[in-house]
Amino acid sequence: MNPVPLPGTPPETTVAPPLPITLWSANKQIKKSGSSAPTMDLEAQDVVVVEGEKLHLNIPYKAIPTPKMVWLKDSVECKAEERLSMTVEMNSAHLELLKCTRADAGSYTITLENKPPAVEFDDSVKNGLILKAGDLLKLPAVVTGRPQPEVKWTKDESEVDKERMIIETEGKNSLLLIKKVVRADHGKYQITGTNSSGSKTAETRVDVMGESYMTRTRPKCTKESILHMK
Repeated sequence: MNPVPLPGTPPETTVAPPLPITLWSANKQIKKSGSSAPTMDLEAQDVVVVEGEKLHLNIPYKAIPTPKMVWLKDSVECKAEERLSMTVEMNSAHLELLKCTRADAGSYTITLENKPPAVEFDDSVKNGLILKAGDLLKLPAVVTGRPQPEVKWTKDESEVDKERMIIETEGKNSLLLIKKVVRADHGKYQITGTNSSGSKTAETRVDVMGESYMTRTRPKCTKESILHMK
């Protein structure tokens, strides 16, 4: 016999739990950049989250320095918003999603990346320059990488003359300047960017002619000179 509920006791009800949703397939994608490329010891897996609850993904990795992090959902880059936050720390990357909904289900991918240096002279000088003595020399270049590389200038693979040559480096832009070149300034100029992921060098050539050579002109052909040649 079933028990009779006491007066005032509400009837029993059965509440179905919220439908679980498959939220994350941890595909690991790594862009390797030299010996310091990020590595993640993590196999792809499915994570099931109850609708309405919070998801927190903690991805351990090894990399020097702290890499750039990109999260993708179904191949579309995730953007931080009120419910979604993404952070990267020294040894772990995190994704936190509040109040999960069915629309949040899908395949989530993380990419961690460090970039080796890339070095390039400006188009105006990359193919070399020909100057005359006394001219102004400017060699602009762009150096990029993660972390931002250290920059070093050399001439013919030797240290530059810092008393005569001005070097200005700000962010990714670097410039070597000589206010008045002399014949001894001709040669190959190299710029090298170095970070923990590697080193890269670009070079260009500068030729410096004597002022008399640059101003020399061919003699004019006149009637008198033709008669003299006869």
